[in-house]
Amino acid sequence: MSRSKEAIINEILNKYTQNLADVGQCVHPLGRLGATKRQGFTRFSKMFCDSMVFWAPVNSADEKGKGKSIGKYMADLREAFGKADLPYDSIKSLHSGTLLDHEYIPADIQTAHAQENSNGSYSAGFISIKVSLYHCRAKKVVMAMVTILPVLRKRYLVLHDIDMTHDCRYVSTRTYLERHLKAKGISTIVNDRGRVGDHCVTWFAPADNAQKIRYKVYNKLVQMLESADVRKSLGSRMEDIVANPDEKFTRTLLRHRDHGLSRPPGVNLLWLKAAPFGERAELIKAMVAVYIPGSKVFAYCHWWNSTTRKKYGYMWSKVSAPLAMHLVANYSFNDRPIYYVEAKISENGTVEVTKEKIYEREPGCKAKTLVPGGSKGMFPSYALFDREVYKFADMGIVPVDNIRIGWPKRRHHKESAPLAVLVEHRHDDGQYVGHMRNMHSSTFGAGHNVLEPGRIYTIAAAGLKEFRGTLYWHIIMDCGTRVRAGKSLFRSKGTNDMKCKLVQENQALQFLVILRHVHSQERVLEFL
Repeated sequence: MSRSKEAIINEILNKYTQNLADVGQCVHPLGRLGATKRQGFTRFSKMFCDSMVFWAPVNSADEKGKGKSIGKYMADLREAFGKADLPYDSIKSLHSGTLLDHEYIPADIQTAHAQENSNGSYSAGFISIKVSLYHCRAKKVVMAMVTILPVLRKRYLVLHDIDMTHDCRYVSTRTYLERHLKAKGISTIVNDRGRVGDHCVTWFAPADNAQKIRYKVYNKLVQMLESADVRKSLGSRMEDIVANPDEKFTRTLLRHRDHGLSRPPGVNLLWLKAAPFGERAELIKAMVAVYIPGSKVFAYCHWWNSTTRKKYGYMWSKVSAPLAMHLVANYSFNDRPIYYVEAKISENGTVEVTKEKIYEREPGCKAKTLVPGGSKGMFPSYALFDREVYKFADMGIVPVDNIRIGWPKRRHHKESAPLAVLVEHRHDDGQYVGHMRNMHSSTFGAGHNVLEPGRIYTIAAAGLKEFRGTLYWHIIMDCGTRVRAGKSLFRSKGTNDMKCKLVQENQALQFLVILRHVHSQERVLEFL
């Protein structure tokens, strides 16, 4: 059985986690945030239904028929919720397996399904499907389910679980929550820290007649910053903070931006004021990008959580090699290394790293760092939305140490100039000028237009690229000046001790440009 792309990317990223910020360290210690203790959450929202999961029987012995059954079940759910006027965000299959008993799917439904599919061999299996709702009030959902459930039962769909939720102000941590629950005599705390981290705690109702009631408290903002889904190893949710289709939820996040947002049941707990993004951004020292040329899969990762093993980033397919470098430039951080990895996959699924390079954005870069758009697009922008979308800074995702997460205002695409120029680090060839990749010539000016006579420039990075049919050196100075230099400026042919002359068009003056070593570690361009 072939391995999934997600599993392959996760295996590669696991080899480079030492280069990623570990947000598992962010447990909001009291001294770190300077917060004060107080009892209880406040500003509770009215209870609403967040999601529900349905189970349905399938014939595991018929793979082709199994796929058709899943499609039919999802269509039945869309129809049912549409008629009941319950707006949903998504309907997607979660997992499948073998039915071992009648605990979740009643015997009469299993029997009827088996008889309907009795033409060939039959193996009792199940499929689980999750319906995520748009902030539907609990009362409305409960009343609608009275009508929906009997209809779905006739189509072999049964309700497995339903998630009822409150939003409230302030946040806490697993340590404080567990301490409080144990003090109240609750011993049914779920041991799932390795799956959900330090900002979530789950426990079951202690009463014998309520064993199937599960309670959970978690920090909503941290959950959106650290993982896309409990079941996925790599994902991105930050776009939901500023452009969530549920505008009521976005307004709730904005209202609680300075205090934190939790989703608890009605209990009295200790809270801490939180600043989740800033604390995580301060840990960022680098990022990792992975490209598999054979399958044209690209992925990037901004940070990870060593407790849950979840990684924050995204993966795309059908990405060409030039587009991969464009994405590296757009999704990288300023002033921090980019560990770029290429790999190939053998026929038996073995992963082999074939290339490792280190890049960095051009010196002095102040460009934004992208996160995927609302539909997980590679080139997000505010112009793509026809509704109100908040700025990242409005939601507390502010610049930290030149890390500037955001989207451009105008539309852009793979033919547009990258947000930043990449400079390649070469540690083994004695070079002290960075080698640039993915230059966009239109952002570089001709030497006689941008260089000032009498000023000394230190070259930070350079690279060759064709512009209008001619090969030009593209140079970035440490002051940020960008020069597109033709033969009149550089006659070096790429040697380390480049010397050249620049002659003004009117030939009235000649300016000598000398590139020389200074302290054997840097190069200076002197324009006399």
